[in-house]
Amino acid sequence: MRGYDALVRRLLDVNRFSAVKMGLKNSFAMHEALHCPASHFDTIHVAGTNGKGSVSWKLANSLQAGGFKTGLFVSPHVSCFRERIQVNGQLIREDDVEKILPELFTLTERLEIPATFFELTTMLALQHFANEKVDCVVLETGLGGRLDSTNIVTPIVSIITSIGLDHTRILGSTIEEIAKEKAGIMKRNVPVVVGPQAPWNVLQDHAQLTESPIVFVPAKELHAQDYNEENTDVATEAVKQINLLNANGKTKLRLDLQSNAVKKALESRPPCRFEVVKHGSTTVVLDVAHNMPAFESLLKLIKVKYPKRNVRFVCGFSADKDMAHVADLITAMTSPSKVHFVTGYHPRCATTTEIEAALGAKASEHFHLHQGTSDVSSVAQGVYSAIQASRKDDDVVVVCGSVFIMSEAREALGFQEPQDSEELKKIAGAGVKTAVQRAQDSKSSS
Repeated sequence: MRGYDALVRRLLDVNRFSAVKMGLKNSFAMHEALHCPASHFDTIHVAGTNGKGSVSWKLANSLQAGGFKTGLFVSPHVSCFRERIQVNGQLIREDDVEKILPELFTLTERLEIPATFFELTTMLALQHFANEKVDCVVLETGLGGRLDSTNIVTPIVSIITSIGLDHTRILGSTIEEIAKEKAGIMKRNVPVVVGPQAPWNVLQDHAQLTESPIVFVPAKELHAQDYNEENTDVATEAVKQINLLNANGKTKLRLDLQSNAVKKALESRPPCRFEVVKHGSTTVVLDVAHNMPAFESLLKLIKVKYPKRNVRFVCGFSADKDMAHVADLITAMTSPSKVHFVTGYHPRCATTTEIEAALGAKASEHFHLHQGTSDVSSVAQGVYSAIQASRKDDDVVVVCGSVFIMSEAREALGFQEPQDSEELKKIAGAGVKTAVQRAQDSKSSS
């Protein structure tokens, strides 16, 4: 096995062999041992149930358009681990991973720090950004906020895009509980921008405790029609806060909101966020709507964009998602015969058996369930089948659900982009799944 693959495999395996507990102790210890790489650049810290990936993308592209060397840290990745760590849109090179990761492994062994996959990946990103001498970094949280390993930074601006019911076994069972976890990224005297889909009272109370200037982005009618508009407004407000800091001499960052390049960046969508592509004569939409609020927004947007078109769905989900509820929402829009359920290679994807159990008796009677073969994966089979069937009624094909099916879907559609090796794909997420489960078990027993 080549060096890069061996190192990333070791990283992915970390959580399989050590207990995981959410907290900041490991991250603070590693960051200090690395001589605080995050102190070398300005950071914008982004949390939220939905929209944080899109807002991070928009801000990073805007800062790059404004002439600043910009780092971007996001998760999870679609096709390649290196997508998580980018500088000016360029994925971290394999050589850089091979240089930094061994140093991190040695460091954690010497200091006896039981670091997790995500903690190590966060440190890999921060060290890479420092090595690259970036001007600024847009840092997306992984899970929650208060105890997320990214929460060791002191940003110039914090952002909470939205609050919804997701990861409830870890973050809390109510909107208020989850909001308190996300609010944990607020820092004293650091302005925080909050999107319209968040409990203002809870976040405002927390902002008063931390003496954080707080700005709420108002809801607009356009937001209900296209969630990208909401994300653009949140990112734009963050830029305004950066410009105010610049005027007060607190950052060198400043963006011209009248610049066409900046406007274009703020309006852009990252891959797999209502990404529209053509496959022959068929219109295909890719969207990582992975929880109920995101899925409801996706269905609204489909109705707005394609009010007179038939729609056919290809859906794959993580095993912990409410597939039965999703199926009910979909069938309110289209016939069950136009819904193709698939399962991806990723360990967190729901298997065909789990999908059948969630859907009950109607699974095999009404929906298409693609098993896959030795030659064609379940996802590719679902995509090909949906596209072929779409030609009869001129259907728009919507591939949606877990980010973990998107790599296979994009490959089936002919995308040419960096891919991890087949071996890494098969084990990617196994450690994450273990980590999440252990965190849930830890919370349940406490």
